[in-house]
Amino acid sequence: MVFEDFAWERDGFSGCYAAPEDAGKDTKAVIVMSCEERGGFSGRMAAERFAEYGFAAMAVNISGVKGMPETPDRIPLEIFQPVLRILREEKGFASISTYGASMGSVFAVLAARVYPGIEKVILVSPTHVVPGSPAKKKKKDGGHSIATWKGEELPFVPVDIGNRKPEKTYKDEETGREGLGMWFAYSNAYDDRENVEKAYLAPEETGAELLLLGSMKDEMWPADYSVKYMKRRLERCDYDRNVRIVLYEKGSHLLGVMPNRKNYPQVYRRIPALSKVFRNLKESRAESFVALRRSEKEVIRFLKGQEKKN
Repeated sequence: MVFEDFAWERDGFSGCYAAPEDAGKDTKAVIVMSCEERGGFSGRMAAERFAEYGFAAMAVNISGVKGMPETPDRIPLEIFQPVLRILREEKGFASISTYGASMGSVFAVLAARVYPGIEKVILVSPTHVVPGSPAKKKKKDGGHSIATWKGEELPFVPVDIGNRKPEKTYKDEETGREGLGMWFAYSNAYDDRENVEKAYLAPEETGAELLLLGSMKDEMWPADYSVKYMKRRLERCDYDRNVRIVLYEKGSHLLGVMPNRKNYPQVYRRIPALSKVFRNLKESRAESFVALRRSEKEVIRFLKGQEKKN
């Protein structure tokens, strides 16, 4: 396997490239949006995992690493220009897709919107809007967009996390739905129709094939609502590209491609600690791990063009 590291100061972005030794122009490439480390799951591990499946992967660090903000905050979309130049011109790849889980889903869409020619966009446990950047202490919205383009902040939906502790579980008395304080904060933010309309991700503007994956029991934010919202908007505009929607009845916010278990057992040893936040990993452990495994297979099949049709 081939690895190459990139640094903000030298290359205009921070990231890691991984590819099979025999990668050629016909190899499919994927840009992985790495927003912090999920349970010790780094961007490098993500790129390596995609490479194990035969893809050339560039994990782009959006936040959570040296040289980048702790959480996504006014990230310039221009960082994807050198990424695409390297993949297209230096590496010679014709097929390039974007992949984003959780907050990374936002950048998977935005990168494909501002830089035409992305073949496929994969959104895992997504939101459907550009949210505001969290304050440093994550207790409230920071008052800025998580992304900028040509020096201007993108319209965003403010998310007020101050009323509840973000990582404490609460229960909605009306619906009986349980979720983190973060879940309720985003749910309330989505009621702001004016800002939602302005900040809507508009995946239909990518011109790409789309895969939307989520859990009906997502603890972090209402990913199922976001998936259904985007599905309705795509149907309304008669989007003519391939769209695949997968919602797991039971599962967790933790979905998508995970590192090789044999190579990185420490990541899986940390999952019980994640269950303190992602409760379904504990309360519906079997179903959550089934969804996790199936979601990885969905991603790989979709990238290879082998997915089952809706």
